[in-house]
Amino acid sequence: MIQKIRFYAYEISHVFGNEEREIELSLGTIKNDFWGENIYMVSAIVGKNGTGKSSILKYIKDNYSVNHSYDSIGNIIYFSPHLDYRDDYNFDVDPTNISLDNILRRDLEDIIDDEKEPNENGWKLNPKQDLEYLNTSRQMDFLSSNICEEHPVFSKIFEGLKFGIGNIVLRGSDKREISKESFHNTPQQFREVISKILEKSEAELDDWSSIRVRENKRVINQHEINAYIFKRNLIISFLSIIVSVMERHNDYLSDGVLDIDDSQDAIDLLRKFVKNAKVHSQGHSSKEAKNVFIPQVLELFEFIYAIVDEIKDEDLISNKSFNTEYKNLEKIKDLQKEILNHLAINYYNRRIKINNFLGIQSTDRKLSSGENALLNFYSVLYELIQKIDLENIQREYILLLDEADLGYHPEWKKRFVNSILKSLPLFFNFSNVQSKIQIIFTTHDPLTLSDIPRQNVVFLDKNDEGQTIISEHNIETFGANVNELLADSFFISDGLMGDFAKEKIQDLVLFLTFDVESSDEDQPIGAWDEDSAQQLIELVGEPVIQQRLQSLFDTKFNISEKEALQSKINELQQKLKELNEKDSDR
Repeated sequence: MIQKIRFYAYEISHVFGNEEREIELSLGTIKNDFWGENIYMVSAIVGKNGTGKSSILKYIKDNYSVNHSYDSIGNIIYFSPHLDYRDDYNFDVDPTNISLDNILRRDLEDIIDDEKEPNENGWKLNPKQDLEYLNTSRQMDFLSSNICEEHPVFSKIFEGLKFGIGNIVLRGSDKREISKESFHNTPQQFREVISKILEKSEAELDDWSSIRVRENKRVINQHEINAYIFKRNLIISFLSIIVSVMERHNDYLSDGVLDIDDSQDAIDLLRKFVKNAKVHSQGHSSKEAKNVFIPQVLELFEFIYAIVDEIKDEDLISNKSFNTEYKNLEKIKDLQKEILNHLAINYYNRRIKINNFLGIQSTDRKLSSGENALLNFYSVLYELIQKIDLENIQREYILLLDEADLGYHPEWKKRFVNSILKSLPLFFNFSNVQSKIQIIFTTHDPLTLSDIPRQNVVFLDKNDEGQTIISEHNIETFGANVNELLADSFFISDGLMGDFAKEKIQDLVLFLTFDVESSDEDQPIGAWDEDSAQQLIELVGEPVIQQRLQSLFDTKFNISEKEALQSKINELQQKLKELNEKDSDR
Protein backbone atom coordinates (compact mmCIF):
# COMPACT_ATOMS: atom_id res chain seq x y z
CA MET A 1 0.00 0.00 0.00
CA ILE A 2 1.05 3.62 -0.42
CA GLN A 3 1.27 6.28 2.30
CA LYS A 4 3.66 8.73 0.67
CA ILE A 5 4.51 9.54 -2.93
CA ARG A 6 7.84 11.06 -3.87
CA PHE A 7 8.72 12.38 -7.30
CA TYR A 8 10.68 15.15 -8.97
CA ALA A 9 8.81 18.11 -10.44
CA TYR A 10 10.09 17.38 -13.95
CA GLU A 11 8.45 13.92 -13.88
CA ILE A 12 5.08 15.69 -14.10
CA SER A 13 6.54 18.81 -15.67
CA HIS A 14 3.37 20.09 -17.34
CA VAL A 15 1.92 21.00 -13.94
CA PHE A 16 4.87 20.99 -11.49
CA GLY A 17 7.52 22.56 -13.74
CA ASN A 18 10.90 21.34 -15.00
CA GLU A 19 12.83 21.87 -11.78
CA GLU A 20 14.66 19.07 -10.01
CA ARG A 21 12.88 19.80 -6.76
CA GLU A 22 11.61 16.73 -4.94
CA ILE A 23 7.92 16.68 -4.11
CA GLU A 24 6.39 14.55 -1.40
CA LEU A 25 2.68 13.83 -1.06
CA SER A 26 1.34 12.37 2.16
CA LEU A 27 -1.81 10.39 1.43
CA GLY A 28 -2.85 10.39 5.06
CA THR A 29 -2.41 9.12 8.58
CA ILE A 30 -5.98 7.93 9.19
CA LYS A 31 -6.06 4.29 8.11
CA ASN A 32 -7.11 0.69 8.80
CA ASP A 33 -9.98 0.27 11.31
CA PHE A 34 -11.30 3.78 10.77
CA TRP A 35 -12.48 2.94 7.22
CA GLY A 36 -14.04 -0.46 7.77
CA GLU A 37 -13.21 -4.06 7.10
CA ASN A 38 -10.61 -4.83 4.41
CA ILE A 39 -9.92 -1.17 3.61
CA TYR A 40 -6.42 0.10 4.31
CA MET A 41 -6.91 3.78 3.68
CA VAL A 42 -9.00 6.32 1.77
CA SER A 43 -7.44 9.56 0.49
CA ALA A 44 -8.71 12.50 -1.52
CA ILE A 45 -6.81 14.82 -3.85
CA VAL A 46 -8.52 18.16 -4.43
CA GLY A 47 -7.66 21.29 -6.36
CA LYS A 48 -8.90 23.59 -9.05
CA ASN A 49 -8.83 22.58 -12.72
CA GLY A 50 -5.30 22.33 -14.09
CA THR A 51 -3.53 21.67 -10.80
CA GLY A 52 -2.67 18.10 -11.82
CA LYS A 53 -5.05 15.83 -9.89
CA SER A 54 -5.44 13.38 -12.78
CA SER A 55 -1.73 13.58 -13.58
CA ILE A 56 -0.82 12.49 -10.05
CA LEU A 57 -3.17 9.50 -10.26
CA LYS A 58 -1.62 8.44 -13.55
CA TYR A 59 1.87 8.87 -12.11
CA ILE A 60 0.88 6.55 -9.26
CA LYS A 61 -0.46 3.97 -11.70
CA ASP A 62 2.61 4.02 -13.93
CA ASN A 63 5.20 4.00 -11.15
CA TYR A 64 3.77 2.10 -8.18
CA SER A 65 2.00 -0.84 -9.77
CA VAL A 66 2.98 -4.40 -8.85
CA ASN A 67 3.04 -6.89 -11.75
CA HIS A 68 2.16 -4.16 -14.23
CA SER A 69 2.07 -5.40 -17.82
CA TYR A 70 -0.40 -5.24 -20.65
CA ASP A 71 -1.13 -8.97 -20.59
CA SER A 72 -1.79 -9.32 -16.86
CA ILE A 73 -3.83 -7.63 -14.17
CA GLY A 74 -1.70 -5.48 -11.87
CA ASN A 75 -2.61 -4.29 -8.40
CA ILE A 76 -3.47 -0.67 -9.33
CA ILE A 77 -6.81 -0.04 -11.03
CA TYR A 78 -7.58 3.35 -12.59
CA PHE A 79 -11.11 4.60 -13.27
CA SER A 80 -12.23 7.87 -14.85
CA PRO A 81 -15.60 8.85 -16.35
CA HIS A 82 -13.86 11.49 -18.51
CA LEU A 83 -13.36 11.17 -22.25
CA ASP A 84 -10.14 13.19 -22.39
CA TYR A 85 -8.26 11.28 -25.13
CA ARG A 86 -5.29 10.55 -22.88
CA ASP A 87 -5.07 6.87 -23.76
CA ASP A 88 -1.68 5.82 -25.11
CA TYR A 89 -2.53 4.35 -28.50
CA ASN A 90 1.02 3.06 -29.07
CA PHE A 91 0.32 0.20 -26.66
CA ASP A 92 -2.27 -2.50 -26.29
CA VAL A 93 -5.29 -1.70 -24.14
CA ASP A 94 -4.23 -1.77 -20.47
CA PRO A 95 -6.72 -4.07 -18.68
CA THR A 96 -6.40 -2.19 -15.36
CA ASN A 97 -7.26 1.13 -16.99
CA ILE A 98 -11.06 1.15 -16.89
CA SER A 99 -11.42 4.82 -17.78
CA LEU A 100 -14.03 5.86 -20.33
CA ASP A 101 -11.13 6.51 -22.74
CA ASN A 102 -9.89 2.94 -22.52
CA ILE A 103 -13.29 1.24 -22.45
CA LEU A 104 -14.44 3.23 -25.47
CA ARG A 105 -11.23 2.42 -27.34
CA ARG A 106 -11.64 -1.29 -26.63
CA ASP A 107 -15.31 -1.33 -27.61
CA LEU A 108 -14.61 0.54 -30.84
CA GLU A 109 -11.83 -1.91 -31.70
CA ASP A 110 -14.30 -4.76 -31.17
CA ILE A 111 -16.74 -3.09 -33.54
CA ILE A 112 -14.21 -2.14 -36.21
CA ASP A 113 -12.51 -5.56 -36.16
CA ASP A 114 -15.45 -7.15 -37.93
CA GLU A 115 -17.84 -5.46 -40.32
CA LYS A 116 -21.43 -5.96 -39.25
CA GLU A 117 -24.36 -7.05 -41.34
CA PRO A 118 -26.82 -4.29 -42.36
CA ASN A 119 -30.21 -3.96 -40.70
CA GLU A 120 -33.44 -4.99 -42.42
CA ASN A 121 -33.56 -1.67 -44.26
CA GLY A 122 -30.11 -2.23 -45.70
CA TRP A 123 -28.37 0.36 -43.50
CA LYS A 124 -25.08 -0.43 -41.84
CA LEU A 125 -25.25 -0.76 -38.07
CA ASN A 126 -24.71 2.60 -36.38
CA PRO A 127 -21.50 2.44 -34.27
CA LYS A 128 -23.23 4.40 -31.49
CA GLN A 129 -25.95 1.76 -31.36
CA ASP A 130 -23.35 -0.99 -31.33
CA LEU A 131 -21.57 0.72 -28.42
CA GLU A 132 -24.87 0.80 -26.57
CA TYR A 133 -25.29 -2.96 -27.05
CA LEU A 134 -21.86 -3.63 -25.57
CA ASN A 135 -22.45 -1.27 -22.65
CA THR A 136 -25.90 -2.71 -21.91
CA SER A 137 -24.44 -6.20 -21.88
CA ARG A 138 -21.82 -5.08 -19.32
CA GLN A 139 -24.47 -3.47 -17.14
CA MET A 140 -26.65 -6.59 -17.30
CA ASP A 141 -23.68 -8.80 -16.42
CA PHE A 142 -23.19 -6.84 -13.22
CA LEU A 143 -26.87 -6.43 -12.24
CA SER A 144 -27.47 -10.18 -12.65
CA SER A 145 -24.21 -11.22 -10.97
CA ASN A 146 -24.02 -13.05 -7.65
CA ILE A 147 -22.16 -10.17 -6.06
CA CYS A 148 -24.99 -7.76 -6.89
CA GLU A 149 -27.83 -10.10 -5.99
CA GLU A 150 -26.40 -11.52 -2.76
CA HIS A 151 -25.32 -8.32 -0.98
CA PRO A 152 -27.97 -5.85 0.33
CA VAL A 153 -25.64 -2.88 -0.13
CA PHE A 154 -26.18 -3.04 -3.90
CA SER A 155 -29.96 -3.06 -3.62
CA LYS A 156 -29.63 0.23 -1.72
CA ILE A 157 -27.23 1.73 -4.24
CA PHE A 158 -29.29 0.61 -7.24
CA GLU A 159 -32.74 0.90 -5.73
CA GLY A 160 -35.31 0.60 -8.52
CA LEU A 161 -32.59 0.36 -11.18
CA LYS A 162 -33.74 -2.64 -13.21
CA PHE A 163 -34.46 -3.21 -16.87
CA GLY A 164 -37.87 -4.64 -17.72
CA ILE A 165 -38.15 -5.01 -21.50
CA GLY A 166 -35.34 -5.19 -24.00
CA ASN A 167 -34.53 -5.69 -27.65
CA ILE A 168 -32.46 -8.46 -29.23
CA VAL A 169 -30.81 -7.38 -32.49
CA LEU A 170 -28.79 -9.45 -34.98
CA ARG A 171 -25.26 -8.11 -35.37
CA GLY A 172 -23.28 -10.78 -37.22
CA SER A 173 -20.62 -10.23 -39.86
CA ASP A 174 -21.66 -9.11 -43.33
CA LYS A 175 -23.24 -12.29 -44.71
CA ARG A 176 -22.51 -11.28 -48.31
CA GLU A 177 -18.86 -12.10 -47.70
CA ILE A 178 -19.63 -15.77 -47.04
CA SER A 179 -19.48 -17.85 -50.21
CA LYS A 180 -17.68 -20.94 -51.46
CA GLU A 181 -15.02 -18.74 -53.04
CA SER A 182 -14.39 -16.82 -49.79
CA PHE A 183 -13.27 -19.87 -47.79
CA HIS A 184 -9.53 -20.04 -47.16
CA ASN A 185 -8.87 -21.38 -43.65
CA THR A 186 -12.21 -22.92 -42.66
CA PRO A 187 -11.83 -26.72 -42.39
CA GLN A 188 -12.44 -28.17 -45.83
CA GLN A 189 -14.85 -30.76 -44.41
CA PHE A 190 -17.16 -27.99 -43.13
CA ARG A 191 -17.35 -25.79 -46.19
CA GLU A 192 -19.98 -27.66 -48.17
CA VAL A 193 -22.34 -28.00 -45.21
CA ILE A 194 -21.97 -24.35 -44.21
CA SER A 195 -22.65 -23.31 -47.81
CA LYS A 196 -25.73 -25.53 -47.94
CA ILE A 197 -27.09 -24.10 -44.70
CA LEU A 198 -26.65 -20.57 -46.04
CA GLU A 199 -28.18 -21.48 -49.41
CA LYS A 200 -31.19 -23.11 -47.74
CA SER A 201 -31.62 -20.12 -45.44
CA GLU A 202 -31.58 -17.71 -48.38
CA ALA A 203 -34.01 -19.87 -50.33
CA GLU A 204 -36.38 -20.09 -47.38
CA LEU A 205 -36.15 -16.31 -46.90
CA ASP A 206 -37.21 -15.86 -50.53
CA ASP A 207 -40.17 -18.17 -49.86
CA TRP A 208 -41.63 -16.16 -46.94
CA SER A 209 -44.84 -15.44 -48.87
CA SER A 210 -45.77 -19.14 -48.71
CA ILE A 211 -46.76 -18.77 -45.04
CA ARG A 212 -48.70 -15.54 -45.55
CA VAL A 213 -52.40 -15.64 -44.63
CA ARG A 214 -54.80 -13.08 -46.07
CA GLU A 215 -58.30 -12.19 -44.97
CA ASN A 216 -60.25 -9.66 -47.03
CA LYS A 217 -57.00 -8.74 -48.83
CA ARG A 218 -55.34 -7.99 -45.49
CA VAL A 219 -52.38 -9.94 -44.08
CA ILE A 220 -53.43 -11.24 -40.65
CA ASN A 221 -50.28 -13.11 -39.62
CA GLN A 222 -47.51 -10.55 -40.11
CA HIS A 223 -46.04 -11.52 -36.72
CA GLU A 224 -45.59 -15.10 -37.97
CA ILE A 225 -43.96 -13.87 -41.17
CA ASN A 226 -41.54 -11.72 -39.16
CA ALA A 227 -40.72 -14.66 -36.87
CA TYR A 228 -40.16 -16.94 -39.88
CA ILE A 229 -37.73 -14.45 -41.44
CA PHE A 230 -35.96 -13.73 -38.14
CA LYS A 231 -35.21 -17.44 -37.58
CA ARG A 232 -33.41 -17.72 -40.92
CA ASN A 233 -31.55 -14.45 -40.41
CA LEU A 234 -30.42 -15.71 -36.99
CA ILE A 235 -28.84 -18.76 -38.64
CA ILE A 236 -26.99 -16.56 -41.13
CA SER A 237 -25.75 -14.17 -38.39
CA PHE A 238 -24.51 -17.04 -36.24
CA LEU A 239 -22.67 -18.73 -39.12
CA SER A 240 -21.15 -15.43 -40.22
CA ILE A 241 -19.42 -15.16 -36.83
CA ILE A 242 -18.38 -18.84 -36.86
CA VAL A 243 -16.82 -18.52 -40.32
CA SER A 244 -15.01 -15.31 -39.31
CA VAL A 245 -13.46 -17.27 -36.41
CA MET A 246 -12.46 -20.25 -38.54
CA GLU A 247 -10.99 -18.01 -41.23
CA ARG A 248 -8.43 -16.46 -38.88
CA HIS A 249 -5.96 -19.37 -38.96
CA ASN A 250 -5.60 -22.64 -40.86
CA ASP A 251 -4.93 -24.83 -37.80
CA TYR A 252 -7.67 -27.28 -38.82
CA LEU A 253 -7.66 -26.85 -42.58
CA SER A 254 -7.61 -30.63 -43.17
CA ASP A 255 -8.58 -31.79 -39.70
CA GLY A 256 -12.33 -31.29 -39.68
CA VAL A 257 -14.61 -34.23 -38.97
CA LEU A 258 -18.20 -34.13 -40.21
CA ASP A 259 -20.39 -36.99 -41.33
CA ILE A 260 -24.02 -35.98 -41.76
CA ASP A 261 -26.73 -36.42 -44.35
CA ASP A 262 -28.56 -33.57 -45.99
CA SER A 263 -31.76 -32.12 -44.59
CA GLN A 264 -34.86 -30.54 -46.02
CA ASP A 265 -34.57 -27.21 -44.23
CA ALA A 266 -31.84 -24.90 -42.92
CA ILE A 267 -32.81 -25.23 -39.26
CA ASP A 268 -32.51 -29.02 -39.21
CA LEU A 269 -29.23 -28.97 -41.15
CA LEU A 270 -27.80 -26.41 -38.71
CA ARG A 271 -28.74 -28.71 -35.79
CA LYS A 272 -26.86 -31.58 -37.38
CA PHE A 273 -23.83 -29.42 -38.11
CA VAL A 274 -23.65 -28.10 -34.52
CA LYS A 275 -23.99 -31.60 -33.04
CA ASN A 276 -21.48 -33.33 -35.31
CA ALA A 277 -18.78 -30.81 -36.25
CA LYS A 278 -15.43 -31.91 -34.77
CA VAL A 279 -11.74 -31.22 -35.29
CA HIS A 280 -8.62 -33.25 -34.60
CA SER A 281 -6.06 -31.62 -32.34
CA GLN A 282 -3.43 -29.80 -34.37
CA GLY A 283 -3.19 -32.32 -37.19
CA HIS A 284 -2.97 -35.41 -34.99
CA SER A 285 -5.70 -37.51 -36.61
CA SER A 286 -4.92 -40.43 -34.31
CA LYS A 287 -6.20 -38.48 -31.34
CA GLU A 288 -9.89 -38.35 -30.54
CA ALA A 289 -11.61 -35.47 -32.32
CA LYS A 290 -13.16 -32.76 -30.15
CA ASN A 291 -16.53 -31.08 -30.66
CA VAL A 292 -16.40 -27.56 -32.06
CA PHE A 293 -19.64 -26.50 -30.37
CA ILE A 294 -21.26 -27.05 -26.98
CA PRO A 295 -24.94 -28.07 -26.51
CA GLN A 296 -25.78 -24.52 -25.41
CA VAL A 297 -25.76 -23.46 -29.08
CA LEU A 298 -28.91 -25.45 -29.79
CA GLU A 299 -30.34 -24.49 -26.41
CA LEU A 300 -29.99 -20.83 -27.39
CA PHE A 301 -31.58 -21.34 -30.80
CA GLU A 302 -34.49 -23.32 -29.39
CA PHE A 303 -35.01 -20.75 -26.62
CA ILE A 304 -35.10 -17.85 -29.09
CA TYR A 305 -37.33 -19.74 -31.51
CA ALA A 306 -39.81 -20.44 -28.71
CA ILE A 307 -39.87 -16.76 -27.76
CA VAL A 308 -40.46 -15.44 -31.28
CA ASP A 309 -43.13 -18.07 -31.93
CA GLU A 310 -45.07 -16.77 -28.91
CA ILE A 311 -45.02 -13.14 -30.09
CA LYS A 312 -48.44 -12.12 -31.44
CA ASP A 313 -47.82 -8.42 -31.95
CA GLU A 314 -46.05 -7.61 -35.22
CA ASP A 315 -44.64 -4.43 -33.66
CA LEU A 316 -42.60 -6.55 -31.22
CA ILE A 317 -40.70 -8.49 -33.88
CA SER A 318 -39.05 -7.56 -37.16
CA ASN A 319 -36.83 -9.35 -39.64
CA LYS A 320 -33.72 -8.83 -37.51
CA SER A 321 -34.89 -7.99 -33.99
CA PHE A 322 -37.50 -8.74 -31.34
CA ASN A 323 -38.57 -7.47 -27.95
CA THR A 324 -38.74 -9.63 -24.84
CA GLU A 325 -38.74 -9.38 -21.05
CA TYR A 326 -35.65 -8.91 -18.94
CA LYS A 327 -35.34 -12.49 -17.66
CA ASN A 328 -35.19 -13.72 -21.26
CA LEU A 329 -32.56 -11.12 -22.12
CA GLU A 330 -30.43 -12.39 -19.25
CA LYS A 331 -30.65 -16.00 -20.40
CA ILE A 332 -29.87 -15.10 -24.01
CA LYS A 333 -26.89 -13.00 -22.91
CA ASP A 334 -25.55 -15.77 -20.67
CA LEU A 335 -25.94 -18.49 -23.30
CA GLN A 336 -24.26 -16.38 -25.99
CA LYS A 337 -21.39 -15.60 -23.63
CA GLU A 338 -20.94 -19.27 -22.74
CA ILE A 339 -21.00 -20.32 -26.41
CA LEU A 340 -18.45 -17.74 -27.56
CA ASN A 341 -16.16 -18.18 -24.55
CA HIS A 342 -16.00 -21.92 -25.20
CA LEU A 343 -15.33 -21.39 -28.90
CA ALA A 344 -12.65 -18.76 -28.16
CA ILE A 345 -10.69 -21.05 -25.85
CA ASN A 346 -11.48 -24.47 -27.31
CA TYR A 347 -11.11 -23.99 -31.05
CA TYR A 348 -7.55 -22.65 -31.23
CA ASN A 349 -6.50 -23.68 -27.70
CA ARG A 350 -5.78 -20.03 -26.92
CA ARG A 351 -7.80 -16.95 -26.06
CA ILE A 352 -9.17 -15.14 -29.09
CA LYS A 353 -11.63 -12.27 -29.31
CA ILE A 354 -15.02 -13.15 -30.80
CA ASN A 355 -17.74 -10.59 -31.40
CA ASN A 356 -21.32 -11.19 -30.35
CA PHE A 357 -23.85 -12.10 -33.04
CA LEU A 358 -26.71 -10.82 -30.85
CA GLY A 359 -26.94 -7.28 -29.51
CA ILE A 360 -28.98 -6.40 -26.40
CA GLN A 361 -30.65 -3.05 -25.79
CA SER A 362 -32.94 -1.83 -23.01
CA THR A 363 -36.16 -0.35 -24.43
CA ASP A 364 -38.58 0.11 -21.53
CA ARG A 365 -36.56 2.89 -19.88
CA LYS A 366 -33.56 5.05 -20.62
CA LEU A 367 -31.16 5.56 -17.75
CA SER A 368 -30.37 9.12 -16.73
CA SER A 369 -26.80 10.36 -17.08
CA GLY A 370 -26.30 9.94 -13.33
CA GLU A 371 -27.72 6.40 -13.30
CA ASN A 372 -25.51 5.46 -16.23
CA ALA A 373 -22.45 6.97 -14.55
CA LEU A 374 -23.10 5.02 -11.35
CA LEU A 375 -23.88 1.74 -13.09
CA ASN A 376 -20.99 2.05 -15.55
CA PHE A 377 -18.50 2.46 -12.71
CA TYR A 378 -19.59 -0.77 -11.04
CA SER A 379 -20.08 -2.73 -14.27
CA VAL A 380 -16.63 -1.99 -15.73
CA LEU A 381 -15.02 -2.80 -12.38
CA TYR A 382 -16.96 -6.07 -12.19
CA GLU A 383 -15.92 -6.95 -15.75
CA LEU A 384 -12.26 -6.38 -14.86
CA ILE A 385 -12.45 -8.49 -11.70
CA GLN A 386 -13.86 -11.41 -13.70
CA LYS A 387 -10.70 -11.42 -15.83
CA ILE A 388 -8.31 -11.85 -12.90
CA ASP A 389 -6.87 -15.37 -12.89
CA LEU A 390 -6.75 -17.06 -9.49
CA GLU A 391 -2.98 -17.50 -9.70
CA ASN A 392 -2.51 -13.76 -10.33
CA ILE A 393 -4.62 -12.43 -7.46
CA GLN A 394 -2.88 -9.74 -5.42
CA ARG A 395 -3.39 -9.48 -1.68
CA GLU A 396 -3.57 -5.69 -1.97
CA TYR A 397 -5.24 -3.52 -4.59
CA ILE A 398 -5.17 0.24 -5.03
CA LEU A 399 -8.15 1.92 -6.70
CA LEU A 400 -7.56 5.30 -8.31
CA LEU A 401 -10.90 7.03 -8.89
CA ASP A 402 -10.59 10.19 -10.95
CA GLU A 403 -13.74 12.25 -10.24
CA ALA A 404 -15.82 9.09 -10.16
CA ASP A 405 -18.69 11.10 -8.65
CA LEU A 406 -18.99 13.21 -11.80
CA GLY A 407 -22.60 13.54 -12.97
CA TYR A 408 -24.14 12.23 -9.74
CA HIS A 409 -27.14 13.89 -8.16
CA PRO A 410 -26.20 15.66 -4.87
CA GLU A 411 -28.03 12.93 -2.94
CA TRP A 412 -25.76 10.31 -4.56
CA LYS A 413 -22.67 12.42 -3.96
CA LYS A 414 -23.57 12.50 -0.29
CA ARG A 415 -23.67 8.68 -0.30
CA PHE A 416 -20.63 8.19 -2.54
CA VAL A 417 -17.88 7.54 0.01
CA ASN A 418 -20.10 5.45 2.28
CA SER A 419 -21.26 3.37 -0.69
CA ILE A 420 -17.80 2.59 -2.02
CA LEU A 421 -16.52 1.76 1.49
CA LYS A 422 -19.27 -0.83 1.89
CA SER A 423 -19.32 -2.19 -1.65
CA LEU A 424 -15.85 -2.18 -3.20
CA PRO A 425 -14.23 -4.71 -0.80
CA LEU A 426 -16.89 -7.22 -1.96
CA PHE A 427 -15.41 -7.18 -5.48
CA PHE A 428 -12.07 -8.33 -4.09
CA ASN A 429 -13.41 -11.26 -2.07
CA PHE A 430 -11.93 -14.05 -4.18
CA SER A 431 -12.44 -17.76 -3.60
CA ASN A 432 -8.94 -18.17 -2.18
CA VAL A 433 -8.25 -14.78 -0.59
CA GLN A 434 -9.90 -11.57 0.60
CA SER A 435 -7.73 -8.79 -0.76
CA LYS A 436 -7.34 -5.51 1.07
CA ILE A 437 -7.90 -2.26 -0.85
CA GLN A 438 -6.73 1.34 -0.75
CA ILE A 439 -8.80 4.07 -2.39
CA ILE A 440 -7.37 7.33 -3.73
CA PHE A 441 -9.84 9.63 -5.42
CA THR A 442 -10.01 13.12 -6.83
CA THR A 443 -13.06 15.36 -6.49
CA HIS A 444 -14.36 18.88 -6.82
CA ASP A 445 -17.33 18.26 -4.60
CA PRO A 446 -17.54 19.30 -0.92
CA LEU A 447 -20.32 16.73 -0.31
CA THR A 448 -17.83 13.97 -1.12
CA LEU A 449 -14.95 15.62 0.71
CA SER A 450 -16.91 16.00 3.95
CA ASP A 451 -16.45 12.24 4.52
CA ILE A 452 -12.62 12.48 4.50
CA PRO A 453 -10.52 13.76 7.44
CA ARG A 454 -8.17 16.64 6.63
CA GLN A 455 -5.16 14.41 7.39
CA ASN A 456 -6.08 12.29 4.35
CA VAL A 457 -6.68 15.16 1.94
CA VAL A 458 -4.04 16.50 -0.45
CA PHE A 459 -4.73 20.13 -1.40
CA LEU A 460 -3.22 21.23 -4.71
CA ASP A 461 -2.85 24.90 -5.63
CA LYS A 462 -0.90 27.14 -8.02
CA ASN A 463 1.91 29.54 -7.11
CA ASP A 464 2.55 32.91 -8.76
CA GLU A 465 4.57 31.22 -11.53
CA GLY A 466 1.63 28.96 -12.40
CA GLN A 467 3.29 25.82 -11.03
CA THR A 468 1.38 23.36 -8.91
CA ILE A 469 2.26 23.28 -5.23
CA ILE A 470 1.07 21.26 -2.26
CA SER A 471 -0.99 23.67 -0.18
CA GLU A 472 -0.72 23.62 3.61
CA HIS A 473 -4.45 24.12 3.93
CA ASN A 474 -5.90 23.95 7.44
CA ILE A 475 -9.57 23.65 6.60
CA GLU A 476 -11.29 20.89 8.58
CA THR A 477 -13.14 18.63 6.18
CA PHE A 478 -14.53 15.60 8.03
CA GLY A 479 -18.15 16.12 9.01
CA ALA A 480 -17.88 19.75 7.95
CA ASN A 481 -20.85 21.79 6.83
CA VAL A 482 -20.92 21.79 3.03
CA ASN A 483 -21.66 25.52 2.86
CA GLU A 484 -18.61 26.23 5.00
CA LEU A 485 -16.47 24.05 2.74
CA LEU A 486 -17.80 25.87 -0.30
CA ALA A 487 -17.27 29.25 1.31
CA ASP A 488 -13.61 28.46 1.91
CA SER A 489 -11.47 30.27 -0.64
CA PHE A 490 -9.84 26.98 -1.65
CA PHE A 491 -13.02 25.93 -3.47
CA ILE A 492 -14.59 29.22 -4.54
CA SER A 493 -12.49 32.33 -4.19
CA ASP A 494 -15.25 34.88 -4.65
CA GLY A 495 -18.37 33.89 -2.75
CA LEU A 496 -21.09 31.27 -3.24
CA MET A 497 -23.26 33.14 -5.70
CA GLY A 498 -23.31 32.53 -9.45
CA ASP A 499 -21.47 35.21 -11.43
CA PHE A 500 -24.56 36.18 -13.45
CA ALA A 501 -26.68 36.74 -10.34
CA LYS A 502 -23.82 38.55 -8.60
CA GLU A 503 -23.29 40.97 -11.50
CA LYS A 504 -27.03 41.56 -11.79
CA ILE A 505 -27.36 42.41 -8.09
CA GLN A 506 -24.24 44.57 -8.11
CA ASP A 507 -25.61 46.54 -11.04
CA LEU A 508 -28.92 46.99 -9.18
CA VAL A 509 -26.99 48.31 -6.16
CA LEU A 510 -25.26 50.84 -8.44
CA PHE A 511 -28.66 51.94 -9.73
CA LEU A 512 -30.13 52.26 -6.25
CA THR A 513 -27.13 54.20 -4.90
CA PHE A 514 -26.10 56.18 -8.00
CA ASP A 515 -25.76 59.91 -7.54
CA VAL A 516 -26.03 61.80 -10.81
CA GLU A 517 -24.07 64.71 -9.33
CA SER A 518 -20.99 62.54 -8.69
CA SER A 519 -19.58 62.10 -12.17
CA ASP A 520 -16.70 59.89 -11.04
CA GLU A 521 -18.99 57.10 -9.76
CA ASP A 522 -19.50 53.88 -11.70
CA GLN A 523 -22.76 53.97 -13.55
CA PRO A 524 -25.21 51.04 -13.78
CA ILE A 525 -25.22 49.12 -17.05
CA GLY A 526 -28.85 47.97 -17.06
CA ALA A 527 -31.88 50.04 -18.02
CA TRP A 528 -33.37 50.04 -14.53
CA ASP A 529 -36.62 51.61 -13.35
CA GLU A 530 -38.78 51.26 -10.25
CA ASP A 531 -40.70 48.21 -11.53
CA SER A 532 -37.68 46.25 -12.82
CA ALA A 533 -35.74 46.97 -9.63
CA GLN A 534 -38.55 45.72 -7.41
CA GLN A 535 -39.00 42.65 -9.59
CA LEU A 536 -35.34 41.61 -9.17
CA ILE A 537 -35.45 42.22 -5.41
CA GLU A 538 -38.37 39.79 -5.12
CA LEU A 539 -36.35 37.14 -7.03
CA VAL A 540 -33.39 37.19 -4.61
CA GLY A 541 -33.40 34.05 -2.45
CA GLU A 542 -30.98 35.15 0.27
CA PRO A 543 -33.07 37.02 2.93
CA VAL A 544 -30.26 39.26 4.21
CA ILE A 545 -29.37 40.45 0.71
CA GLN A 546 -33.03 40.86 -0.18
CA GLN A 547 -33.71 42.99 2.90
CA ARG A 548 -30.68 45.19 2.22
CA LEU A 549 -31.73 45.73 -1.39
CA GLN A 550 -35.27 46.55 -0.28
CA SER A 551 -33.91 49.13 2.13
CA LEU A 552 -31.88 50.77 -0.65
CA PHE A 553 -34.95 50.68 -2.90
CA ASP A 554 -37.14 52.38 -0.28
CA THR A 555 -34.54 55.10 0.16
CA LYS A 556 -34.14 55.55 -3.59
CA PHE A 557 -37.84 55.99 -4.20
CA ASN A 558 -38.64 57.89 -0.98
CA ILE A 559 -40.83 55.13 0.40
CA SER A 560 -41.43 55.76 4.10
CA GLU A 561 -41.01 53.05 6.70
CA LYS A 562 -44.77 53.13 7.26
CA GLU A 563 -45.46 52.61 3.56
CA ALA A 564 -42.95 49.79 3.37
CA LEU A 565 -44.52 48.03 6.34
CA GLN A 566 -48.00 48.45 4.91
CA SER A 567 -46.83 47.00 1.62
CA LYS A 568 -45.35 44.00 3.45
CA ILE A 569 -48.58 43.53 5.43
CA ASN A 570 -50.62 43.53 2.24
CA GLU A 571 -48.28 40.98 0.67
CA LEU A 572 -48.52 38.66 3.70
CA GLN A 573 -52.31 39.01 3.85
CA GLN A 574 -52.55 38.02 0.20
CA LYS A 575 -50.40 34.91 0.81
CA LEU A 576 -52.55 33.99 3.84
CA LYS A 577 -55.69 34.33 1.74
CA GLU A 578 -54.25 32.01 -0.92
CA LEU A 579 -53.32 29.38 1.70
CA ASN A 580 -56.83 29.52 3.22
CA GLU A 581 -58.36 29.02 -0.22
CA LYS A 582 -56.17 25.96 -0.82
CA ASP A 583 -57.24 24.48 2.54
CA SER A 584 -60.92 24.99 1.76
CA ASP A 585 -60.55 23.19 -1.59
CA ARG A 586 -59.24 19.99 0.03
